[in-house]
This record gives sequence, structure tokens and C-alpha cells, in this order.
Amino acid sequence: VILDNDCIESSQRTASAQEHELRFSPPPPATGTGYEAYLVHRQSLVPLVWKSLDMKIETDRLILREFRDDDWHDMLAYWCDPRYGQFNPILDDPGQMVRDLVSRFVAAQSEPDRRSWQLVMTLRGDDRIIGNCGIRINDLDKREANIGYELNPTTWGNGYATEAARAIVHFGFAEHDVHRIWAEC
Repeated sequence: VILDNDCIESSQRTASAQEHELRFSPPPPATGTGYEAYLVHRQSLVPLVWKSLDMKIETDRLILREFRDDDWHDMLAYWCDPRYGQFNPILDDPGQMVRDLVSRFVAAQSEPDRRSWQLVMTLRGDDRIIGNCGIRINDLDKREANIGYELNPTTWGNGYATEAARAIVHFGFAEHDVHRIWAEC
């Protein structure tokens, strides 16, 4: 999550963006409907915006957002592409596998001690899914996590995986204070 001075109301522009950070608090247990975002400036919490459970990370060309129940259709489409199958062998019933995965990703969004974020990748201005990426905190004590990602073969060769990986790594270091992140294939 990147915060710059354009995100800060003019009355709060008393310091550079480097002196600010964006923090999220979990949704209230009774509602479970979103995250409260706070601007942290010199150790004081200032309410900034109300973020829905559909957390977003934006890059120059991509939007990384939470999975929705109906996202399995776009994901299944690229899973069925033979080029995808070269590197990710599909067993038995890919439709059921994708529906189960998406259900698991959606369910993880409401876990009280969430340690896994799997996000859909879309191009800015187009909500079609081109892939997904995620980060999983494996060991809280050692502050270690891993990332993974996959792309629709029609989008290979454009640098989208690199762009998404940079954003999700930044999210891990900046928002979750991890010490070490590695990638898994």
C-alpha cells in the first residue's frame, strides 16, 4: 500500500509522506464488513477512510483486489488454457477445484487472525481477471512469509507478474512487518 501526500487532507500535510503510514484495523466483530483505515502521523491515529472488505492494492497498471464468489468463472477460463496446463497440471475436475479455491480465498477474508491474502489481478479500467497473487505469513515468530502468483497465458510477457509481486511484497513488509519473503512455484 503506497501513501503519498495527495492522499492526505491539506490540513494534515505537515510532514512528508515518509512520516505517514496507512494501517488497517480488523472489522468490528459484530459486522465483519470492512477494515477501518487510519493515517498514522507521529504516533497518533487519524481516521482516513472506511475500506470495505474488498481491499485493493493499486499499481501503475493493475488493481489487486479481494476475491468474490463469482470470480471462479474467469479463473476457470485460464485454467483450461493448454498453455496454463503445461506448468500447472490440472487433476480431475478443474471446475470444482477452482470453485473450491475461490471459496477458500473468500472465507479467508473474514478470519479474525488473517495470515493469508490471495488477491485477484485485473487491469486498471477492466474488471476481467488476468490472474491472482497472494502472500501467506508462515511463521509469526520468525516473521516469514511466501508469495505466489499465476497469470492467464494471454497476458504473459507483459511484466504483470513482476508488477503484482512487487506490490504484494511491499504489502508484506510494510503492513505485516515480515522479515523474510520467498516465492513458491
